[in-house]
Amino acid sequence: MVRSCGFPRDVRLTVSRDFDRVLKHSDLRKRTGPLRLAAVANRMQHARLGLIVGKRGVAQAHERNRIKRVIRDYFRQQQQELAALDIVIQVMAELDNAELRAGLARLLDGQVRR
Repeated sequence: MVRSCGFPRDVRLTVSRDFDRVLKHSDLRKRTGPLRLAAVANRMQHARLGLIVGKRGVAQAHERNRIKRVIRDYFRQQQQELAALDIVIQVMAELDNAELRAGLARLLDGQVRR
């Protein structure tokens, strides 16, 4: 069972072949501004999240870390409502927290929810 308040290893994409599978064979692709989402169904009972925040889009490490922290927090709050998907979110440019949360709400709305 997935805990709603944590971000344990079983709700993360940790292996590069999982990232490759999602990016190459995704059933669902969405884009809103500098945020991209790719998702593919998994055989688990819960969603898993993978993040790609590159240096090219967000140069400073503390900004990349902040963005990842905000996305993980948003995912933790929403994970009970998400379908059983492996989700990869790519961030292509620096965003403030409000823009990031609004973009995530648009990305995760619709087919990604149960």
